[in-house]
Amino acid sequence: MIIGLFGLSGSGKSYLSQNFKKKYSHFHCTSASNLLREASRPTSIEVLNNAELENNQKVLSNLIQQLNLKYKNLFIELHAVIEEKNGKTYAVKEDILRSFQLDQIYILDIPPIKILNQRKLDKSKYRPPVTLGDLIKLQQFQKEILTRAFCNKVKAIRSLAELEFEMKRSHCK
Repeated sequence: MIIGLFGLSGSGKSYLSQNFKKKYSHFHCTSASNLLREASRPTSIEVLNNAELENNQKVLSNLIQQLNLKYKNLFIELHAVIEEKNGKTYAVKEDILRSFQLDQIYILDIPPIKILNQRKLDKSKYRPPVTLGDLIKLQQFQKEILTRAFCNKVKAIRSLAELEFEMKRSHCK
């Protein structure tokens, strides 16, 4: 079982993942960024460009498949859109997203104003400056990409409780 959690940078994926891990210790929890760092791939926005982002996604696909052989249950924080330092946005290609072979796909659908506020408070990583309008557009773009890639399999959630509810509905404890 591979569960993918998508969300914009600063939406709270790591926070939700940490709480998920506490309750579901039989899942191996990680993030795309952690997997790529472990594979010595660049993850810093300061050095990433389109070519590096493209290569990272291909490497990530292979890493996820390797983990799937090692662990029965995986929970992975992922991105469908990645903000670049120049203000542009990289969209992960649909075939790459599908190659992750996710059994359950969730999108952390947090109000953009909350994401904006969380980004201002989180000084642990650099994120390009954005407006509320930018975040609204990014969130819509992310939903469009995920819907095209996964059709009706994408479930929007806002909390761990909603994730658990959807998991129970899908019979994937």
